[in-house]
Amino acid sequence: GLLAPLAELAARHGVAVVAVKHLNKGGGDALARVQGSIAFVAAVRAAYLVVKDRDDSQRRLFLPAKNNLGPDDSGLAYKLSGVPALHLEWSPEPVRLSADEAVGETPAQRGPAPVERTEAEEWLRDTLAAGPVPSKEILAAARSDGIARHTLIRAKDSIGILAEKAGFDLGWQWRMPGDPRGPADGL
Repeated sequence: GLLAPLAELAARHGVAVVAVKHLNKGGGDALARVQGSIAFVAAVRAAYLVVKDRDDSQRRLFLPAKNNLGPDDSGLAYKLSGVPALHLEWSPEPVRLSADEAVGETPAQRGPAPVERTEAEEWLRDTLAAGPVPSKEILAAARSDGIARHTLIRAKDSIGILAEKAGFDLGWQWRMPGDPRGPADGL
């Protein structure tokens, strides 16, 4: 409801509108990381990303994320410099890094630390080595062994453990991929 009237206003007066949005901490491509509705990115002709240069913490990259007006194969870089009068100092050479590459270089860590998930994976392999186990038993044993439910589920998904209905009234069970014992065995 806001974007169409704003675009009409800009067209009527022949002006450009500059909007600043922040990136969320999730994953995905640069456009998908813009906070708020995807409508903000869909409505604009050009969208640029400003991100820290991974190799130089004082340098910022100004990269095209979307450009309907012209080519978008390179970006710019700058640093803040000058004391006491602060100003931008633009680098003379173009930056040949896409916005998606710049955002993908420093993904936010989500979920358990890799060590915790690796330990949960080993725990699951040991627990399921003798065959399928009812999921209620696995969840209770993991809890008593100090493994968080989310860590356990991520470990399960990482290994590819199968969750299957053991029978009409028997509940769910987990089994290792490739383990031929399953619901047909009545477990």
